[in-house]
Amino acid sequence: MKIRDRAWFTLLAMFGAFIWLRDRAWVASASETLPILAALPLFIWFGSPWRLPETRFRLDPAAIAASGLLLLAGLAADSTFLLAAAWTVALWSWLLGRSSEQPIVSPRLLLLPMMAFPWVSLDLERLGWWFRLSAAWSTEHLFAATGLAVTRHGTNLLVQGQPIDVTPACSGMHSLQAYLIAGILIAFIEQKPAPVRDGKVPTLPSSDSFLLENAFWISIATIPPLAWIANVIRVSTLTAAALTWGDDFARGWFHGIGGWFAVAIPFLCWWGILRAVKTFLPQPDATNPEPQPDTAGSPPTTTRTPIASPTRILASIDPQWAILAFCIWQASDLVIAWSHSPFDSFGWLALLLWLTPQADRLIRRYLSGSNPLWPSQMEQPDSLPPVPLALWAALLACFFGILTDLHFLKHCALALACAGITSRFRFWLPWFLLSISWMPALGWVLAALHPVAVTSIRLTLAALAALLPLYGAWSAPRRSAP
Repeated sequence: MKIRDRAWFTLLAMFGAFIWLRDRAWVASASETLPILAALPLFIWFGSPWRLPETRFRLDPAAIAASGLLLLAGLAADSTFLLAAAWTVALWSWLLGRSSEQPIVSPRLLLLPMMAFPWVSLDLERLGWWFRLSAAWSTEHLFAATGLAVTRHGTNLLVQGQPIDVTPACSGMHSLQAYLIAGILIAFIEQKPAPVRDGKVPTLPSSDSFLLENAFWISIATIPPLAWIANVIRVSTLTAAALTWGDDFARGWFHGIGGWFAVAIPFLCWWGILRAVKTFLPQPDATNPEPQPDTAGSPPTTTRTPIASPTRILASIDPQWAILAFCIWQASDLVIAWSHSPFDSFGWLALLLWLTPQADRLIRRYLSGSNPLWPSQMEQPDSLPPVPLALWAALLACFFGILTDLHFLKHCALALACAGITSRFRFWLPWFLLSISWMPALGWVLAALHPVAVTSIRLTLAALAALLPLYGAWSAPRRSAP
C-alpha cells in the first residue's frame, strides 16, 4: 500500500469521524449505537484476502463525482444517510481504481460500510414513532383477543390495570440496524456466486435466473418487516412478563435477556426460511456452461474464493478480536462519561495516546507482511492461536463487571483486552497500569481538584504511557558485533 493510499484512508477516517460527530444525539443511547461500528471490521473480514495489485494510485472519476454530489446533498438536507452513502462511494472509488478487471471486493459487501453510521436512529426518527405506535396497537389487539381488559392511548397501554409504556427505547430502531448488518452477512453467505470453471460461468434457464440472481436483494428487502415483527414480539413478551411476574421483573434482568431472545428468535426463523427456500431454487448447472468471449492470449480468468459455510467462518475468528469487541461493547458507557463529566473530558484523547504502542506494533506487523487482524485465512481455519492470559482476565473481569454492575471492572476488562492483542514488550506492566489515565475512575479519585488540573494529569499520564516503549527501545542493551 502506497503513501497516497494511506493518505486517502486518512481522509476517509476524518470524513467518517465528521459524520459521527456532527449530530451527537446518539450519545444518549451510546451502548446501543456504538456496536454498529462492527460493520467496518466485518467488511474487512468478509472481503479478505485483500490482494491489492501493484499499480499506481488512482481513483475512479465517476465514483468521486457521485460521492461529491452525495456529500453536498447530505449537507444541504442534513441527512446522515446521504453522508454515509457519500463515504461508501468514496471508498468504492478507491476499490475501483485499484482493480484492473474484477472488483477487489464484492459490491454487495458495500452495504456493510453503509451500516457503520447511525443514520437509522438519526434520520428515521419518524419511522421509530410508527414502530412504537404499531407495536402498541398490535399488543392491544393481541391481549384483547385473549379476553383481557385493554385500553390504549397512543403508545400507552393499560392491560388489566397494569400500565405499559412503549418508550422511544422500544422503537426497535437499534435492533433494525443490527438486523440489517446481520442480515447482509447471512444473505451474503447463503447467496454465494456460482463458481467459474475453465473460464466459463454456469447458467440457468432465463425463467429461473432472475429469482436466483436477485435472491440476495430480495432477502435484504425482507429484513425491515422482520425487524418490525421482532419488535412487536418483544413488546408483547415484556407485557406478558409484567402481567405474570410483576413490573419489577419485567424491568429487571428479564428486560434485557428476554427482550434479546424475543428479537433473536424471529431472525433465526428467517435464516432457517432462507436456507429452506434456497433448496428449492434451481442451482447453476456446471455441465451446461455459457461460452465466454474468446480471450486468447489473455491470462486465465480467476474468481474470488466463495465464502465458506457459517460454521467454517465462525471457526476462523481469532478469539482475541471477539473478546476485544465484547469488552468494547460493555465499556461503551465511556462515551457518555467523556461527553458529560468535566472531570472525564479528553478521556478519549488519553485513550488514543495510551493505545499508541499497540497501534505501532500492529502497523509494524502489517508492514512486515503478516496480517495484523487474524493469523490464518478463512480457507484453512484448522488451528486457532493461543489466547493470551490477559484476554482471559479481560473476559473474567467483564463478566464480573456485568454481574456487579461496576463500570470500573468493565473498563479494566477493556484495558486488558487492548493489552492482550499483541505480544508483551519492555515496560508492558507500567504501560498497562497507566490505562487509569483514560478511565473515569481517575476523575473520581481526583474529584477534589479542579477539572482542568484533572485533565492535565490525565493527558500527562497518557503521554507517559505512549513514550514508555520508545524509552524501552532506547535503554535496551545493544548486542555487540562479533
